[in-house]
Amino acid sequence: MTRPGTLLDAVTAPIGLLARTAVRWLPLVATLAVVATLPKVFVSLALPDAVAAMGGLQEIDADLALSALGVLLVLYGLKLVIELLALMFAFVILADITAGRRSDIWAGLRRLASWKLQFAWLFAGLFEQLAISLWFLGGGLVLVPFGFVTTAAYEEGSGFAAFGQSMTLGLGANGDRPGLRVAIPVTIGFLAFFLVQSLVSVVSWVFAPSDASASLLALVTGGADVDLARLVPSYGGGDVVMDLLLAPVAMLPTVYMITVQQLGYHAVARAAAAPTS
Repeated sequence: MTRPGTLLDAVTAPIGLLARTAVRWLPLVATLAVVATLPKVFVSLALPDAVAAMGGLQEIDADLALSALGVLLVLYGLKLVIELLALMFAFVILADITAGRRSDIWAGLRRLASWKLQFAWLFAGLFEQLAISLWFLGGGLVLVPFGFVTTAAYEEGSGFAAFGQSMTLGLGANGDRPGLRVAIPVTIGFLAFFLVQSLVSVVSWVFAPSDASASLLALVTGGADVDLARLVPSYGGGDVVMDLLLAPVAMLPTVYMITVQQLGYHAVARAAAAPTS
């Protein structure tokens, strides 16, 4: 069973490390996060004009709507690719920091290019996404056996063998479940982010214009000639600034999870390799 002191350290140590080393990882990750937000900003600014061009509910041009949908898919696909790139850089930089190595981003990226590692990461990513998406239902528990896969695959170059290594390290030999060093901090981290995000959403809703809400209500109650443009919430310069400023913040929970996994892996691996008296 994990001792309270060890668990507390597992929760707080990643925060301290990220704060101390922010100058090494934050500028690049924040820049990419802002760039990744630009497609969303473009869509939000262009959406009212695009919706207005489609006319009323009874005059929507199907070809125009499909074209608009295609543009949306491309832009949001680009957004996801850039966000993934930001997280890859974060992983490589933090891997060197947590392992106590001299920082070498390009060497880390070359290691990431290994197909053996990529296939292992692909399957490990399914468990990590499950933990992220269902954290409020205890989804983080899947990280007890599988929380060390990505780090083990990267550090050991072991491909799918990293799953066995992660299970050995995460489940422990004496029923102490060292994988809780990842599962519990990750769950707490996403809970904290959810609370902050909810607070921001409530504040935004309170001060948001009511035109969109009124038009939506009219549509629900049977208004066939509702102006589609009024269904789109207004989006101005202040919204652009807020989205760009909050873009790096939105990545912090995942960056925190990466750091928890890496610190947890090194701590548990060292303990497992230490000779027993």
